[in-house]
Amino acid sequence: MKHTTGLVDSNNVAEQGFRFRSSQAVLHQLGQTHFQLHRINQAMCYRKFLLASLVAGAWSVGTSAFGQQAITFSDHDYTSRRTSTEVLSSDPDTGSLHEAAVMINVFDAAEVGDAKDGGKGCDCDSCLSGKGDGKGDCAAVRKAAAASHKGVFYANDFSYLANAGCCPTYLGDRLKRLPVGDCWLVDVGGQYRMRYHHEQNINNTGAVPNFLGLTGDDDDFLLHRTRLYVNAEYGDHIRFYGEMLDALSELGSGPPRVIEENRTDIQNMFVEVKGLDAGPGTIGARVGRQEILLGAQRLVTPFDWANTRKTFDGARAMWKGDSWDIDGIWLRPLHRDAAHVKKLDSPNLDRQLYGVYGTYKDLCRDNLEAYWLALDYEDVGPSGFRYDTLGIRYWGSEGDWLYELETGVQFGTNADNSSHGAGAVTAGLGRKFSGMTYSPTLWAYYDWASGDNTVGNGYHHYEPLAHKYNGFMDIFGRRNLQDANLQLTANVTEKVQFLVWYHYLQLANGNDVPYNVDMTAFNGQTAGTSGSKDLGHEIDFLITQNISPRMSVLYGYSHFFAGRYYSTTAGLPYNGDADFAYVQWQLDF
Repeated sequence: MKHTTGLVDSNNVAEQGFRFRSSQAVLHQLGQTHFQLHRINQAMCYRKFLLASLVAGAWSVGTSAFGQQAITFSDHDYTSRRTSTEVLSSDPDTGSLHEAAVMINVFDAAEVGDAKDGGKGCDCDSCLSGKGDGKGDCAAVRKAAAASHKGVFYANDFSYLANAGCCPTYLGDRLKRLPVGDCWLVDVGGQYRMRYHHEQNINNTGAVPNFLGLTGDDDDFLLHRTRLYVNAEYGDHIRFYGEMLDALSELGSGPPRVIEENRTDIQNMFVEVKGLDAGPGTIGARVGRQEILLGAQRLVTPFDWANTRKTFDGARAMWKGDSWDIDGIWLRPLHRDAAHVKKLDSPNLDRQLYGVYGTYKDLCRDNLEAYWLALDYEDVGPSGFRYDTLGIRYWGSEGDWLYELETGVQFGTNADNSSHGAGAVTAGLGRKFSGMTYSPTLWAYYDWASGDNTVGNGYHHYEPLAHKYNGFMDIFGRRNLQDANLQLTANVTEKVQFLVWYHYLQLANGNDVPYNVDMTAFNGQTAGTSGSKDLGHEIDFLITQNISPRMSVLYGYSHFFAGRYYSTTAGLPYNGDADFAYVQWQLDF
């Protein structure tokens, strides 16, 4: 440093002191980051740290793109903003380490619930314009946060963040509703899920034709699923949505099922135009790869239980009016088989799903949906099949009584060129016991799906969530099936729910056979071979523990009591009982 006088340059001294203090801060922060990284490797699993790093990386990319705007992830102040010149370090590697350390802190917080405390001296009810519960604990925001992640992530709702004020935020909230420029809002998030399976006598095996059902084979394995998404909205009418999914099965003794493994693939990738005024309503359209969830998911679903989830390439047109919401769809399912596990999935050009689904909104108390859905498969049989389903669903409540009815008729052409005629009915009556301890709810259901004297020509359940309705063990598909079942649910605590579900399962047509969840005949059975219509009984137990609005654990056990069909039908691989136990941990962010 050059001096022109004998006096010390006070500006230079101040500058050097500032640089020294900044260097100390950087070293201190790196030391803290190293300590936290060491702690996480000791106290948390590798996958949690990897997930934190992924989120941190996404955040680092986002903050770079967002220019001067960066949100401070402080242990005590999550609402303040600073410019890029105030960020501790502009080096991307150091910044990523800092964000990773921050995400580890958020993971720690998520395990006990809130990611931060409310601000000092802040009345959360006033922050929420009276939406709190009067006790200052921001119950409305907590409830909205718990319900923010939907059955399809492109429908997630983070609007509560606009009114959160000083209330607790949760894992991933700081990556939502990020402004970019004057018109863009961006959400970055995802999910990690891990599930352990113990399967006794129901594991898929090549020794049984069509692999599925009561096979007599056992296995234990571990499933992992990671989803990462970006939602970018331009104004009120245009948005882009992209989502990646990676599904892995490991530790099993045999090959995974088709629904259990699909390495890094595009799950959703579409452009949407929405909310355009059109007379008495609004219209919109979504084009590209997209998951579809319709009604109660008995016909079309993303099938979240599956490790891979279902998705389609195609288009969806949407009308929202005063009395009706109507969606038109044209879709092609993807090739998802062993040959595509490590390849980007392509649409199956021999298959298509299309139709119209409507929701009527003018009933004063109940709900009504009506639909026409067509399914064309050209790669089944000599000439393929084409089915049309006309259906309605009506459900609602009167006081503590609950009810649901869904029925459909199916017609078209079978794969053997014969005329197709089939149908299905689900009828349920439930009762809430609000005044009792644990607030139990009891449902009684009867589910029927027709069979046929020709194997393969009965009712087709399309792309459904069969797992939810006909037994958690997934032994039967919804074709040629009768299922009389009772379901009891109870709230053990505010965060723990209990479910027990009993099924008595029978064939609908004794000349037909049982079907697997993929609509293939169990064990390759042929018409007239069924020794009895009595398939058996299944009982499912499920405990759901909601650790926080972003984290949950499932504990499940199911037992199948084999019926007379298995002991009286010749050539079956196994005629005894079966068991299924699982534990699932899920984290949304």
